[in-house]
Amino acid sequence: MNTKMKQIEKIKSEIKNTLETIESVKELTELKVTYLGKKGSINELSQSMKKLSNEDKKVFGKALNDFKMEITELIQTKEQTLKQKELEEKLEQEKIDI
Repeated sequence: MNTKMKQIEKIKSEIKNTLETIESVKELTELKVTYLGKKGSINELSQSMKKLSNEDKKVFGKALNDFKMEITELIQTKEQTLKQKELEEKLEQEKIDI
């Protein structure tokens, strides 16, 4: 059980570090697929819950859901920031073209 919780912390750290370096919506989409996709790391953790006892499933399941919500929120925030940045760059480019 502790190893599962450590895996959550490790993945969370990886995602946060990667989010800091992402500079495009495309890169962000790749990050989502890598971690939140059908074959992503987080889904693998969900699948591994089958092997846990019922009590551990409750604790780990809650931690995993909280983790998913936190990561989803971070990704959405980054996506909004990137889209705003792209829009500003596009508007600046159009202003120069005129």
